[in-house]
Amino acid sequence: MKATELHIIAHTHWDREWYMSFEEHRFYLVRFMDQLIETLENKPDFLHFHLDGQYIIIDDYLEIRPQMRERLLRLIKSDRIQIGPFYVLQDEFLTSGEANVRNLLYGLKMCCGIGAEPLLLGYFPDAFGNIGQMPQILSGFGIRYAAFGRGINEVQYNNTVNPERINPSEIIWSSPDGSSVIGVMFSHWYNNAMQLPENTELLSKKIDDLIAAAESSSSTPFILGMNGCDHQPVQTDLPEILKKAQAMRSDIRFIISDFKDYLPKLDDYKNNFQTVIGELCSQNTKGNCRLVGTASSHIPLKQLNHKAQYILERIAEPLNALWVLCGGKGYGDQLYYSWKKLMQNHPHDSICACSDDAVAEEMKIRFKKSVQVSSAVAADAAKSIVKNIKFAGRHGLAIFCFSPFETAERIETFIDFEGEKPDNVFITDADGVVVSADIEYIGKEFTYELPENSFRVPKYVHRFKAEFVVKAHGIGWKCFEIHTEAYMPRSQAYASGSENRLTVRENGAENEIIAFRICRDGSVTLTDKRTGRQYYGLNTFENAEDNGDLYDFREKSNSTRTYSRDNPARWSLIKKNSFSAVFKINSQIEIEGTLYPIESLITITDGVDRLDITANFDNKCKNHRLRVLFPSQINTDFSLSSGQFDITKRSLLPGKLWENPENTQRMHEFFAAENGEYGLLVAARGLCEYEIMRDESRTMALTLLRSIGQIGDWGSFPTPGGQCIGSHTFEYAAVPYSGKTKYAAYRSGRNFSMPPLYAEQLKIQRGSLAPEFTAVKIESDRCEISAYKSAEDGNGAILRIYNPTEADERITVSFNKNVSSVRLTRIDEKEISDNLLVNGAVSYTVSAKKIVTFRLCLIKKYKTENKYEAFT
Repeated sequence: MKATELHIIAHTHWDREWYMSFEEHRFYLVRFMDQLIETLENKPDFLHFHLDGQYIIIDDYLEIRPQMRERLLRLIKSDRIQIGPFYVLQDEFLTSGEANVRNLLYGLKMCCGIGAEPLLLGYFPDAFGNIGQMPQILSGFGIRYAAFGRGINEVQYNNTVNPERINPSEIIWSSPDGSSVIGVMFSHWYNNAMQLPENTELLSKKIDDLIAAAESSSSTPFILGMNGCDHQPVQTDLPEILKKAQAMRSDIRFIISDFKDYLPKLDDYKNNFQTVIGELCSQNTKGNCRLVGTASSHIPLKQLNHKAQYILERIAEPLNALWVLCGGKGYGDQLYYSWKKLMQNHPHDSICACSDDAVAEEMKIRFKKSVQVSSAVAADAAKSIVKNIKFAGRHGLAIFCFSPFETAERIETFIDFEGEKPDNVFITDADGVVVSADIEYIGKEFTYELPENSFRVPKYVHRFKAEFVVKAHGIGWKCFEIHTEAYMPRSQAYASGSENRLTVRENGAENEIIAFRICRDGSVTLTDKRTGRQYYGLNTFENAEDNGDLYDFREKSNSTRTYSRDNPARWSLIKKNSFSAVFKINSQIEIEGTLYPIESLITITDGVDRLDITANFDNKCKNHRLRVLFPSQINTDFSLSSGQFDITKRSLLPGKLWENPENTQRMHEFFAAENGEYGLLVAARGLCEYEIMRDESRTMALTLLRSIGQIGDWGSFPTPGGQCIGSHTFEYAAVPYSGKTKYAAYRSGRNFSMPPLYAEQLKIQRGSLAPEFTAVKIESDRCEISAYKSAEDGNGAILRIYNPTEADERITVSFNKNVSSVRLTRIDEKEISDNLLVNGAVSYTVSAKKIVTFRLCLIKKYKTENKYEAFT
């Protein structure tokens, strides 16, 4: 469309850490911010500057220059420098759904905390693709616009856009639930107006080319010129340059603009925009520079991220919410700090691990800090609850469950005894029935207590490791009693719970749902006993030579892939009890002409529909990719992948332009192949890259490790740490299913990735909390939980659930009697409904692909002498 206005937005895209360390990049950030503040203060006609949509720049700068705070805030509050809405510019695919939400929630909180009006724009200039549920997330914060650089056009190396593949600059971008935003595509990248030249002739050509290119893809007369790029200094003479440009072109108005002025101008034209539904990940390109290989670079960092997110979201926050429900003060400040440390690792160049080795080393420290804080919160909240449970036994275990759905999972925990070592240890449930448990003496261990009102207490204890299956339904806890021989007759102990419910053979085992056997080549044959369908050749390892970089896998030309099935394997049964069995398989794979061992531990558990697998590999080789294969033999043309509030359906057949022989994809918790009748699901912990190959077997491949020694992109940046030399442990699982059991399989895969149980030991005490308690229980087949946490404003708790499937579901959510009201909120926790609670429950239809957030308001009146009375 013919342009009438050229909106020049001055900006910089500040990668916090990338080809240099964070501190080295910050050195230049301080110089940049000094220059920006001075320029805006001295040039009133330099009206606006866009500070990259991420608040963390302000924190990073003021930590070095605290004396500049008032000058900076003055420019921000006057809207000369526009900030927000995010805390960091995250990678959306490699961070959890909740992490994407909190990045926005806390970014807006920080902006408002300094008195600024944040820019309400989903700003993703250089994100390596965009998740399908992002329009719904943005809408849940009242944000109506998004701007992005990747996902539709074909962006080549060094951030150049293929001019033959230019798509419209404006679209309606919709999530699968129907939520939508106006999307602005940087069709000619976010640097199309960078470094406008002072020379008249050069400026004229630059402006003419910019306008012509923008007009070719714009659906409005308002075109966008982005004056900046990665770490780009301020163009201090921009007002003068634009005055000169205006004198050259009287047919178009030149404006030093901002997104707050530019975006509303698009509203009148939105009916002309084409609609794009779902994720934006370069599906309709040649597929050569999608940057999906970042999902498998520096795998140990991905595993640390998974651990940090898991402990924070699924353990610490629910335990904190339960403690607040019991009348405790909670640990909101500590959790906020933990989130900040975690999110500081979520910028795209950080979590994607396409950065200098120094970045990877600092990320490990941040992850550890987040885990340490979250673990401390979880432990203290659990101990605080346990101290107030009414318990008559001498020793016990409180098992906390964080899934509101019906759950049966295996838990491992420690049991400590002071004084004499007991000869025998037994566990009984609330009905006095002995629990089938595997209890192993570890030895005499040193530990300590830190009482609130006295000095530390060191001690030695006799430590046992207990493993057993817990069945639960709802967020809450249930207590088990621990007996020793002195408190339980030997005859009773040996008379109960000793039946063997597994059938174990020399080369495999079975429970009532699945069976497996180990083959001579070390692969596994898995049988779904409910359907009789068998899957052959599972857990076969594949190695390929990698000539790529930290961004993308590129197989070395004329190389040959090798497989563990080409070499003999050994196996043995290493553990067996009444509810589980563990086999060890020793396989070998050839890499660079040498055989290297891979050890697999295969676990089957009574009543559980999956095989849990742990693989151990000592990597001594460079420039290669290691994957584990699961031939599905399922005739399908699509894959399913759990993602952020979604199960994403992706075609195995790329678009007509596709040239890349690889079609790897990203996942969060699991991926699956299914055809309506049968399915096979592979779940993982911190392994984010998969592919379903287009071979006859529709082989499912999970990337375990990618060793590579250079960043790639615009320069030569060696990264020896990216080779990931050393010992590695990988955790994944296989779940067979049918059309009737697929939703249970999805939940099983998620429970493997994010185990919902936590244990805390307790002793005899006269507390006021019941030994079994359920805060929230949900009757649902399709829906999943994303968060159970204290509300940000301190008023009650937040329960966030979502329906990742393609059909609506009517669910029933039951609450403890200390919940006085339940109201719908937006994702930003602003209430949008009246009280929905009727007789202690809420019946609600969760639409397909919908995210639903409830605020649970709590009864405030507790008796002084017994504030836990409502729970007994």
